[in-house]
Amino acid sequence: MIGKKIPNPRRASSKSVRIAALVAYVRGERVHAAEKCSYLGSRGFLSPAPATQTAEMIALSQEAVRSVDPINHYVLSWQESEQPTPANLEGAVTALLDELGLAGHQCIFGAHTDTDNVHLHIVVNRVHPHCLKVIKPNDGFDHDATHRAIAKIEHAQGWAHEENRRYQMLANGLLGRVEPSLDRSKGPSSARRDAEGRTGQKSAVRIAIEVGGWILKSSTSWQQLHERLAAEGIRYEPHARGALLWVGEVAIKFSSVARAVNLPALSAHLGAYRAACPATQPVGRAPEPLRENDKLWSSYAQAISSRRKVKTVQVGAQHQQHDIERKQLVTSQKKERAALFGSRNWKGHGILLNALRSAMATEHAGARAELNKHQGRQRAELGRRYPPVPGFEEWLRSQNNERAANDWRFRLAGERCWIRRAGNMASGSVHGTGGEIAIRATEKFVRLRQGRPALTTAAEAAIFSAYYHCQEDLSSRMNEVDASQLDAMIAAQLLEAGHLPSEIEWAIYCCAWGAPPTRSPRAQLERLCQQHFCIRNRASGRKRLSRASDAGTRND
Repeated sequence: MIGKKIPNPRRASSKSVRIAALVAYVRGERVHAAEKCSYLGSRGFLSPAPATQTAEMIALSQEAVRSVDPINHYVLSWQESEQPTPANLEGAVTALLDELGLAGHQCIFGAHTDTDNVHLHIVVNRVHPHCLKVIKPNDGFDHDATHRAIAKIEHAQGWAHEENRRYQMLANGLLGRVEPSLDRSKGPSSARRDAEGRTGQKSAVRIAIEVGGWILKSSTSWQQLHERLAAEGIRYEPHARGALLWVGEVAIKFSSVARAVNLPALSAHLGAYRAACPATQPVGRAPEPLRENDKLWSSYAQAISSRRKVKTVQVGAQHQQHDIERKQLVTSQKKERAALFGSRNWKGHGILLNALRSAMATEHAGARAELNKHQGRQRAELGRRYPPVPGFEEWLRSQNNERAANDWRFRLAGERCWIRRAGNMASGSVHGTGGEIAIRATEKFVRLRQGRPALTTAAEAAIFSAYYHCQEDLSSRMNEVDASQLDAMIAAQLLEAGHLPSEIEWAIYCCAWGAPPTRSPRAQLERLCQQHFCIRNRASGRKRLSRASDAGTRND
């Protein structure tokens, strides 16, 4: 789960324009909006009507005459496998407002499902409804407060945490700061990682970190540093009080490349700076894919490159033609003004001259506006002929290669990208022949999205077949059901049919998402039974569960 504060893109706009546009976006009221709002909520208003709430927020914000923008916009985003319920969304808003110190303030929020990740937009008015004072969330450190709120939400609702989280809930119920590893290397920013994920191409920052980082640390002289960097298509250049690494035509700040190496440390190690020899010139560096030896990406890069070249030529020709048209219009209007002034002696006829000037200026302004509209239509037509370049995944799907597209989409599947299924499992009980069973899930119940294991025994074939039969039956009778709840109902049916709890656990584990390649099935099964997925029989079912555990141990 991640959280972001969205900056105001138009600081010059008024408060009423800012609030009206932002609230309409959150509610999905815009005509051409791609956002699909699945849940709406509001707090701190007198009226339940949406239009009246917008007017209330505008009126209260205008009471803070010394504040230019008292509206904050936050976004909470869940992982792809997580589907929060309305109660989860309300709880997330409560936790965030409490940490920001804005509980009781006017707030409008909406959950959007236009992307693969459910995300919650929260618009909050920082003007206090009673004292009319503009509150600074967490004394200005609202980013840190957002991280604390996320840690509490993840712990309370059972969501998976991100790799580089800032806080975590301790065993005593308090928040603890997660200290970053000292040897953790730097990486591209989130915006650059998003661009890499879309295009499949390494960013200049990643190249500078992967290639230039070890060169900076291992070089013994300035000349060696320049030569080794030039061999990789990188050049070093002092800049102000720091330095830059140039990867092609992209400049990277020196401090963004290596955490443990900075300019003073490099100067202390290599001595005073010495420029590179004139003969030391960086070699050309071709674009590189994120995944090595990716033939599909090479085809994508060639197709996109040729498409960009054609579009660049067309856009350049259009810009040149538009410049010529504008210059011709300016020249013709200048000649008309000169002809007007030279047509006669205007001495003593100033009023008439001013009237003619005004009329001509109005005519010329209309001609310029008409030319701008005409050129705008031409630019729009060219944009329709050459739409934005598709991303790598989108291009793969356009080539009818769904398997490769899904492989790219889930390329980060590994030990740090486990997919949780128990986040939405409701704690409760269902009845079976062996007694009442309670199915519950803890915070760390996660599974890797991998292929299903091959059948090894007749017993596994039987339980797997029964699992798939129950899954197909329940899915056909229930249109919308959460995957975790589906597993719970399948477990109840299998237990009622006479299958052992250990067999049920193994079937759900194998058939639902698959076993991780780095852990043995037996160890994974023990982890699931002991920590994450518990089927506890009551009354007469307790003996049956103990017998099943003993049988599973003997089979291993």
